Amino acid sequence: MPTLLEKASAALSETLERLTHLRVITVLGDARITGPIGQLKVELPAPPSQGAGQAAVSMVTDVHLVAGDVTNVLSPAVLDPGHAALRALHEESVRQAQAIVEGNLRSLTQLLGSAAETLRGLDAPPAPPPGG
Repeated sequence: MPTLLEKASAALSETLERLTHLRVITVLGDARITGPIGQLKVELPAPPSQGAGQAAVSMVTDVHLVAGDVTNVLSPAVLDPGHAALRALHEESVRQAQAIVEGNLRSLTQLLGSAAETLRGLDAPPAPPPGG
């Protein structure tokens, strides 16, 4: 049976592996959103040519946190001056998400440092008994 330390290590490894992307999605339209909160799937409405009415206006920003790559995907309608407020909302959401990630990384670094100190303390030889 795995020890508490082994379980914690495995959970941390799994979490770090999933934390390689920061993704911000902004959609104006009737998007279909499914899945649990940590694994949301966003399906855009069909374009008007498929009988669905108006096309969705969407922006997706994906940041690969390890490689530093930033990918932006915009529907052409986003460039319309009438969508300036939507662009500003998306840009602010990206800034907020980046600040959250930076704060989380600082906290994680502190947590790992504290865990390392605790583990080093566990390996230290016991103190001699008083008067011994």
